[in-house]
Amino acid sequence: MLKHFPCKFFVLLFFFVLLAPSYGQNSISLADSQRFVFENKSKRSISMDFKLYNNLIVIPVVINESDTLHFIFDSGFNSILISDLGLQESLMLNQVRKVQLVGLGEGEPIQAFFSTGNDIKVSGIVGKNQDIFLLTEDIFKLSSKMGRHINGILGHGFFRDFIVEINYNRKKITFHNPEKYRHRKRRNTQELPLIIKGTKSYVQVTVTQEDQSEVPVLLVVDTGGSHALWLDVHSENELFVPQINYPTLLGTGLSGPVYGKLGRVHSFSIGQYSIKDVIASFPDSTSILNAIGLDGRQGSLGSDILKRFNLTFDYGNQKLSLRPSLYFRLPFYYNPSGIEISNPIPGMPFYVVTDVREDSNAYLAGIRLNDELITIQGNNTNKMTLNDIHSILQGMPGRNIRLSLKRDGKVYSVKFELEKVL
Repeated sequence: MLKHFPCKFFVLLFFFVLLAPSYGQNSISLADSQRFVFENKSKRSISMDFKLYNNLIVIPVVINESDTLHFIFDSGFNSILISDLGLQESLMLNQVRKVQLVGLGEGEPIQAFFSTGNDIKVSGIVGKNQDIFLLTEDIFKLSSKMGRHINGILGHGFFRDFIVEINYNRKKITFHNPEKYRHRKRRNTQELPLIIKGTKSYVQVTVTQEDQSEVPVLLVVDTGGSHALWLDVHSENELFVPQINYPTLLGTGLSGPVYGKLGRVHSFSIGQYSIKDVIASFPDSTSILNAIGLDGRQGSLGSDILKRFNLTFDYGNQKLSLRPSLYFRLPFYYNPSGIEISNPIPGMPFYVVTDVREDSNAYLAGIRLNDELITIQGNNTNKMTLNDIHSILQGMPGRNIRLSLKRDGKVYSVKFELEKVL
């Protein structure tokens, strides 16, 4: 038994993970004894509220009678991963051994612990004998980027064992007992085939590129990715990076940073719905070497598109139902402020600049790395959450932003205009 006390915090706005223990994936195949069930077996369904941070769903989780932890709810993840514990959190894990994990990114495999025989509880749902991975290094820094403690990622098991309904309008997840579920046909609902391969689900969609060519692609459905589209030009000859693109760090994988380009595709079509002018990510081949050609996929469908629909996952009948949410008509922008703000001490209203794009209006206005954010639009940030700050900085291009910041003990003020980058 391993008793784990606080590490550090970890984070990213763009999330790639491909989990593959070096000793072979067959070692973590899911047995019937590992299924999630309702504690009250007479229940037809259980609903719970969730928080949405950077497009990612966060839910409360208890492991082996631990304190309440907070996990990203991730349909694209094939296991359960603990990435970080806060200063006041401790956890007992059973039957632990060391392993190596590899994934997306340009670095080396990382060290982790693999634990079996654990109990997980989520709002009236329990899973016995669960396998858990615990990272020994804080590689993602999710908590500081999201402004609250994020302890890990919860994946495939819930989608496998229930019919999962995600309502982005109400920020509510409902888990339905598949044996008692009655399908309700709602207006504007589109039902699509959901292709199940191993622990992942895929949908067939169409991408229309800037030359008007239409390319059918198979994408992983990834509620744990804050991006809109990830397209792998190395897996499909007809896909190409748009002429107008922006080289950047796309995110962090288990094996390090993921580099690539951002560009806009003309449109994205899923079933009867079409969304125009979508920002897509095009990872470099070296960053995604472990995923190229995997399961015949051409990329992933992330939450910046998924949140535009209310979703129902039915793994048993291999169906995905979707209908437009309140977010459906939102435009896609790439960091119009040119700066990134993090919360180094999650839970405390202390915010610093962790990146400044050198060709941005913010940089020209004088903002620099490690500046402390004091006010935004005249409002003191000690009464704001990181989500509040992001909602302002990710606003519509053309909007004027007023900030006061502190550097070397001195406060200064700036004003700049949000800009459309792509």
